[in-house]
Amino acid sequence: MKTYDIALMDQDFLSQIPWHYAIIDEAQRLKNPSSVLYNVLEQRFIMPRRLLLTGTPIQNNLSELWALMHFCLPSIFGKLDEFLSTFKEAGDSLIVSFKRHSKLRSILTAGVRLLPWSGWFRRS
Repeated sequence: MKTYDIALMDQDFLSQIPWHYAIIDEAQRLKNPSSVLYNVLEQRFIMPRRLLLTGTPIQNNLSELWALMHFCLPSIFGKLDEFLSTFKEAGDSLIVSFKRHSKLRSILTAGVRLLPWSGWFRRS
């Protein structure tokens, strides 16, 4: 378990470790693919499996969502311009809808956060 600051400061050492799985909290910090943090984690760290945790996957525009999805699955979510041309119209209306319905958004977001966890800890 490392903070972003430690990952950046100790990147020479930490990037040599073949991480089997990376669970990255506060993933909204990776919304800018030009940032130092994004590039260090994407290019220097060996992380074949990546799980991002964030409460705000889309705040301002569709390119932020692409950055997160590309970070996790670069072979599927290739270039930004291709992603935008495919999803631009749907993405813009989704963002507008979320901003208009902030109460609904908070309920939906809370529900989405809870869904994956419900079955993980069931006893057989």
